[in-house]
Amino acid sequence: FGIVEVKEVLGEGGMGVVYRVRRRGWRRDLAMKIPRIGEGSAAETLPSVERECHTWAGLPLHAHVTCCHFVQRYERLPIIFIELVGGGSLLDGIASGRVYAGGPEAALQRMLRIAWDAARGLAHSHAHSFVHQDVKPGNILLTGNNRAKVTDFGLARAAARSGAGDEAAMAAFAGLTPAYCS
Repeated sequence: FGIVEVKEVLGEGGMGVVYRVRRRGWRRDLAMKIPRIGEGSAAETLPSVERECHTWAGLPLHAHVTCCHFVQRYERLPIIFIELVGGGSLLDGIASGRVYAGGPEAALQRMLRIAWDAARGLAHSHAHSFVHQDVKPGNILLTGNNRAKVTDFGLARAAARSGAGDEAAMAAFAGLTPAYCS
């Protein structure tokens, strides 16, 4: 990828692989997501993923929504360049016990703040006619001081619009989480 230097793999999920990259010229690290697209569905899915990510990139900035900086096609895949949020996901925070640190009162305050932040991010997207469709702990990122930012706008919506069919097919095809998708 000529415009970036890949630093490390941050994670893998049903929707693709996320890397920490350094954007040449910006001297800034970003998250770069490469969608995982099945061979049989690529022709109809790629334009939808790309279109929805461009919509995400057009969403006005908000403190509780990760910024999609831009989408660039590399060979046949849309590559999504997203704000890098350094505290991991809420799912990571739950698994590691970080969100529970400091005893019950501190944990309750932290969880309420995370819930409030996520709700504000979702309200912002809804105010701009954009529905997430896959809100779950893995799609809520935490900053170093446990402030929440909703992420992965576009990918779930694009998959749902592609006409993937039933819930199981959609989950396998698009990385949607049946227990969380609307």
